[in-house]
Amino acid sequence: MLTFLWEECRRCFWLHAHGLARPRLPFPAVFSRYHDALTRFFLGKCPSLFKCPSLLEPSLPPGRFVGGELWVTSRPLQTRTSSYFIRGRLDHLAQFDDGTWGLIDFKMVAPNGEHEDKYARQLHAYARALEMAAPTGLCRGPITRMGLFCIDPVQVESHTAGDRLLVRLQPAWIEIRRDDATFDAFLEEVLEVLARPLPPKAAPDCPCCTYSNRRRALARRMSHYNKHHQL
Repeated sequence: MLTFLWEECRRCFWLHAHGLARPRLPFPAVFSRYHDALTRFFLGKCPSLFKCPSLLEPSLPPGRFVGGELWVTSRPLQTRTSSYFIRGRLDHLAQFDDGTWGLIDFKMVAPNGEHEDKYARQLHAYARALEMAAPTGLCRGPITRMGLFCIDPVQVESHTAGDRLLVRLQPAWIEIRRDDATFDAFLEEVLEVLARPLPPKAAPDCPCCTYSNRRRALARRMSHYNKHHQL
């Protein structure tokens, strides 16, 4: 929710938080398959070689991957004006040899500055939930490194009919700098919107809200027609 939905339409964001989520669209299975393959490679198939996060990205300090697809839940937290808690599922957690921790998110996208800003919010939320965990939640900290491991298909290397097609994937590491002050300011804005008794206006180009408005308008025309054409 803190990534694309907030940017796409504040009305849909408010409705989602109040129990009326957008209809779920099919998620392309290829992205999940790529993600699972990466997870098996870095966390499962080669534990002796890839136990060190710095082999995924040289700038990361020595350490080890300790898990993936982990649910995190914060204790009740407080801003200047509102209370909140955070719950979500992070991709990968790394423990560094100096006792600190890192968050790594696999993304099947080309490196993009716009995406970086959105995913930074997500990683900051996970970091806070880990450092200020609920009594029964996963507690880890301090979180000193965060980043996106982006994978972009760029070229077909070879093809053998009926056997295999090899695609070159271009990896890129995007470091996410820890900036709790900016994240707190963002949360203040989000919580102010959620506290409103009514949802904000829809974004002009929101496909979900546009569809809903057109459907309501059509329903009104049909009702008017039926009232004036009853036998």
